[in-house]
Amino acid sequence: MPVLNLSGTKLGIGGTNINGTGAVVRKMFTNTRERWRQQNVSGAFAELRKLVPTHPPDKKLSKNEILRMAIRYIRLLSNVLEWQKKQDSIDRALSPCLPLFPGGMVSRPVVRPYAMLVASKRSN
Repeated sequence: MPVLNLSGTKLGIGGTNINGTGAVVRKMFTNTRERWRQQNVSGAFAELRKLVPTHPPDKKLSKNEILRMAIRYIRLLSNVLEWQKKQDSIDRALSPCLPLFPGGMVSRPVVRPYAMLVASKRSN
């Protein structure tokens, strides 16, 4: 609800008329707040971009591309975890049959998520 002075005119920030300096102050405040918000969002995207592997690593991505790549990378990592869980259950079931490394560890192929991500991008 607008604040009115005794003469019935609307007041802006600091008690000045809405058409006077109060409107300018409010607009400057709004612009500053929006600029801060945009910088905050851009900073968050820059941090996320550092975590998303691409080839070449310094490739410029739009915000949309960063989000899509992050979704794909998270999905890939989830699939790797699921695969590892399945391999663990298979290893437990077959452990007497599998060769052991020194120290008793069961041999298993090494998973390289980045290579899998690059390969999945080529197939799409």
